[in-house]
Amino acid sequence: MENWQLRKGWRLFVKIFGLLFLIPCVLWAQSALVSWQPNTEPDLAGYQIYYGTTSRFYSVVIDVGNVTQYTVTGLNPGVTYYFAVTAYDANGNESDYSEEVSYRVVDTTPPTVVSVVCEQADKVKVVFSEPVEKASAELTSNYSIAPTSSYSIPQPIVVLRAELQSDQKTVYLYTTQHPSAYYTLTINNIRDCASVPNTIAANTQVVYSWEGGDNVPPRIVSAELYRRDFLVLTFSEAINQTSALTLSNYSISPSIQILSAGIDGSFTKVYLTTAAHTPGQTYTLTVNNIKDCATVPNTIAANTTVTYTCTAGDAEPPIP
Repeated sequence: MENWQLRKGWRLFVKIFGLLFLIPCVLWAQSALVSWQPNTEPDLAGYQIYYGTTSRFYSVVIDVGNVTQYTVTGLNPGVTYYFAVTAYDANGNESDYSEEVSYRVVDTTPPTVVSVVCEQADKVKVVFSEPVEKASAELTSNYSIAPTSSYSIPQPIVVLRAELQSDQKTVYLYTTQHPSAYYTLTINNIRDCASVPNTIAANTQVVYSWEGGDNVPPRIVSAELYRRDFLVLTFSEAINQTSALTLSNYSISPSIQILSAGIDGSFTKVYLTTAAHTPGQTYTLTVNNIKDCATVPNTIAANTTVTYTCTAGDAEPPIP
């Protein structure tokens, strides 16, 4: 057989067809079907496919045997690949490259969630399957968090801020405090970085948990007297309702009788109805045994005190 590399006028005709075909072992990989017209040499032994991501510089070679088409797998979406084919005979002589063809793999696969981990009581790590668009990834309204049906918490979890990391796959959600529970994260409208962006499946949900980690006891932020007989206490976090409504956990000096206690829907405010205070008098409220909502509850510091003064013009109280 003649040396094909020296023959004049001999060439392979190559055509390429893109296939939207996912390879199970290569995440987000796609394929291309390369086909060519057969060579007519009687001692033809087979063909080799060369391809890479730079024109005429091929990083991969595949010996496909004596066939006229072959599916190249493991291609990455959004990347342009360049292909050429050679023929070889039974003696190992190989032809020049065929004419080169190129193919850009179209990304038609939407992003998915790989993992969700609550790293701190107020920080959730979300990892997507591919790089995602910054604008959609950092829009807090695209995320919502709720406890699973078997759990209840005193107040909803609010996503305060979302930050896409440099790998473009990881988003940190900064939230209000998670009590220990199982949660469902619902995600919408997250887009990938394809030329025509793909959007995550509507209402994508992932369950995660937060257990413990809260070892900070509650504290009193403020005490405000209204109408001389209605004291509003604001705590630093949601507190246990039973401990909040136990009258013996509160005492006022100079002595004022505490008649009843109530708590608001956020579990951070306690309303104490008392006997009438004396205008101009400064009082000290002592608080004990108030617990937070942690799985292992934290208790307010013993004999926590706060002072307040009764003024003649104390306003009407807020509606409990």
